[in-house]
Amino acid sequence: MNKMNVATDGVGRPDFLSMAKGPVAIRMTNDYLFHALFQDDNEALKGFICALLKMDAEQVKSAVVINPIEPGASIGDKDFVLDIKVLLDDRAIINLELQVINQHNWPERSLSYLCRAFDNLNPGEGYQMVKPVVHIGLLDFTLFREYPEFYATYQFMNVKNHMVYSDKLQLSVVDLTHIDLATKKDRQHRIDCWAAFFKAGTWEEIKMIAQRDENIAKAANTVWKLSQEDKIRLQCEAREDYYRCQRDMENYMNEQAGIIAERESIIASQERMMARQEGTIAQQEGMIAQQEGTIAQQEGKIVQQNERIAQQAEQLSEKDSVIEALRAELERLKGNSAVPAGN
Repeated sequence: MNKMNVATDGVGRPDFLSMAKGPVAIRMTNDYLFHALFQDDNEALKGFICALLKMDAEQVKSAVVINPIEPGASIGDKDFVLDIKVLLDDRAIINLELQVINQHNWPERSLSYLCRAFDNLNPGEGYQMVKPVVHIGLLDFTLFREYPEFYATYQFMNVKNHMVYSDKLQLSVVDLTHIDLATKKDRQHRIDCWAAFFKAGTWEEIKMIAQRDENIAKAANTVWKLSQEDKIRLQCEAREDYYRCQRDMENYMNEQAGIIAERESIIASQERMMARQEGTIAQQEGMIAQQEGTIAQQEGKIVQQNERIAQQAEQLSEKDSVIEALRAELERLKGNSAVPAGN
């Protein structure tokens, strides 16, 4: 960072925030900056954890980042996970993770991290010595759209009576897109202020938020300092480029899914139309078959009538023959009766 004349705050610390103004070049939703901030500023880290766990500051003596990154070191493809593992007062493990792209695997992913962190016994230690683990995700999307909630906490419990199975495992989720749903207790512990700090787009917004919480003011001061360091800024910009690529890919996939869905809808509509047409054809074929059956019946009746007519004609012919024979016999008898007597 270039040397500059920097004002100090009331306790002699550099007050970088006083120089900050205009748009925030790198927002706190950048996971590299997120890790760099809380690794660099332990007071801000303790303040942030106290807010999330809804604890008083005096309840936390120490918070140690146990997976530090080398500031400015490039992040390879295999190291894209920039979660922060914190050992709290040497008695609990807090895992903080910022996720801005919805990869539709958060429940499984967070459970995997939680369980891995829970396997924290040292050789020779009994199971009672296992440290409690809390996984806290800050998401820039809504996890369960049917149940939107600003700050949600999950534990393992009996599904019948809701008795907690163990208080050593806990999952929490902060929805950065739903600060409006913060409860009275969330606001009391300034979790909404921290979320607003993460989402702020200008330094003027950040300064207003910082006036409400000393730890946020410390964090904002550190963020401005870090963002002026070339090696930090370059890695943050690389992460921003990664986000853009991920969003472009997601948008492309969504577009393709939309095209496929539209085509499937057209195909389904055509199949329904074809089914209706086939039903109409089947109905018409049924009507034709019925008509053909009626015609066949009528033709059968005609055949029967023709047979009866033939029988009647034959009977008439026989009667005519009898009548002709009777007439002939009558004529013969008449002839015989006309011969003179005595001849």
